[in-house]
Amino acid sequence: MRIMNKYILVGFFILIFPFTCGFLNIAHRGDNEQGKFAEHSWIAYDRAVCAKVDYLELDLQQTADHVLVVSHDEN
Repeated sequence: MRIMNKYILVGFFILIFPFTCGFLNIAHRGDNEQGKFAEHSWIAYDRAVCAKVDYLELDLQQTADHVLVVSHDEN
């Protein structure tokens, strides 16, 4: 029964929530214009901000000395 409740909740967020609350424009790694610019670059971030995105999603990784860096890969 618990698994069924989880599927109902996930279904709500996937199917109903966007239509009731509106869609968000999220720029993951910036706006690279289909490969023209490097992801996670200042120009990609600037293009995303100029496009008036709702959120700019960055891939954060923590180094061995506990410093956060923006990097897609874990290495």
